[in-house]
Amino acid sequence: MFKVRAATPSDSHALQEIFRTNIENAEWLPELARVSDFAKSSEGELVFVASSSDEEVVGFVSVQADGSFIHHLYVHSDFQNKGIGRSLLSSLQQWLPVPWRLKCVRKNQSALSFYLRNDWREAGSGESKDGPYVVLEWHRKLTVS
Repeated sequence: MFKVRAATPSDSHALQEIFRTNIENAEWLPELARVSDFAKSSEGELVFVASSSDEEVVGFVSVQADGSFIHHLYVHSDFQNKGIGRSLLSSLQQWLPVPWRLKCVRKNQSALSFYLRNDWREAGSGESKDGPYVVLEWHRKLTVS
């Protein structure tokens, strides 16, 4: 069982490791874009973690509350496909107004598939240093099963 809570300073090492590992293994991301400093990348954002029953941080979401923008959503590779990403997003419903938005690099097929399976819809597109991306938007209530 996993619970979602606000990140604390004691979570910083686990957050950095999950972020670094995911970024380093992101084959869809250009080599020069693989900057893996989570604290710098999420500065000023609200961060929530999913933790296991023994308090191990297994995933996180970082949010720019102004604009309801989801900046990062990562789950430790050993815990993927267990509903953790969905639980992290679902926890935001308590306080983050919809619509929510995010950008997803088109080559990141795993993430893009996850969002589309969970009722996110394309609201725009663009080009960045990371390559072509899609802007996704979500309006409905999530349910966690």
